[in-house]
Amino acid sequence: MSKPTVWASSVMVSIYGKMFFRNALDFDEGPVDPRLQGSRGRNEAGEVLSAESFPPEIWGVRGRKDYESLPDIFMGYGPWIVSRAAADVIQQFDIGQGQFFTIRVLKKDRKTPIPGEWLCINFGNVKTAYLGGGRDPTPYIEAPTIRHAMPYPVQDNMLMVSADALEGPDIWVDPQIRDTFFVSGRLAKGLKDAGVARAFGFKRCKIVDSATGTAT
Repeated sequence: MSKPTVWASSVMVSIYGKMFFRNALDFDEGPVDPRLQGSRGRNEAGEVLSAESFPPEIWGVRGRKDYESLPDIFMGYGPWIVSRAAADVIQQFDIGQGQFFTIRVLKKDRKTPIPGEWLCINFGNVKTAYLGGGRDPTPYIEAPTIRHAMPYPVQDNMLMVSADALEGPDIWVDPQIRDTFFVSGRLAKGLKDAGVARAFGFKRCKIVDSATGTAT
């Protein structure tokens, strides 16, 4: 029987984390609903959010070419958005308090849908299992609130986690490292088997003994 594994997503530091969209979070579009303000940070911190924390639609940016297709996960100017195919796989596993909310993804005319069915993902779960391997996100600030950030580029076995990561939900964030989320080996395999894992940019984590620092 193979050993359980943990995988970290590098999508937040990839090109898919910088897609050109706008939504009701853009002050150029008018007053921002206060329920949307700060929702990206709260989501990436693992907070359980309501549907009102996510915009009902996003649209392409004026002056840029319209997207004709999109990856299975991307950032839409605040919310993290996944394809229906990816969401269907994720929901087959233990997502704890994670949730999905439908969203319309439109071209820059704000009328024409970009093909596919799309959902905002609320990660909704927190584990404190990260042990090291990331980069310092705030080298000039004493005792930063967040210990590390996802390095880029990142390779397999760069990030270390304790065996505590193997317990509980199959998808989560860790308050000790930003710009990433984690999934269990079984969830990563499910997405890979379904052909929708590429954009997630999964990298294997090294599971180590928190007391000795040796691999388990």
